[in-house]
Amino acid sequence: MRKLEEVRQDLDKIDKKFIELFLQRMSLSEEIALIKEDTDKEIKDKSREEAVQEEFRNGTEDIYLGEALQRLAVFLMKESREYQAEILRKGIEEKE
Repeated sequence: MRKLEEVRQDLDKIDKKFIELFLQRMSLSEEIALIKEDTDKEIKDKSREEAVQEEFRNGTEDIYLGEALQRLAVFLMKESREYQAEILRKGIEEKE
């Protein structure tokens, strides 16, 4: 059996990857905000969010982990919406 510290080091490596992926996701969210602004679309897209939640939930056969993945999707999309709103608000302030 591996030692606790060894396993935690592996978790730390994964966490660093999560951070990198989260920042990439938020960069794409910024791009999406600008596209939505240009096309007069609302920030929240209910059908898209439902599809993403389902994709996350179906990412595993484990029921508990599927539910956890769905909650992660909800969190990520909430953060993306809030970031998009902030980007658009800053854009409006700069135009004034």
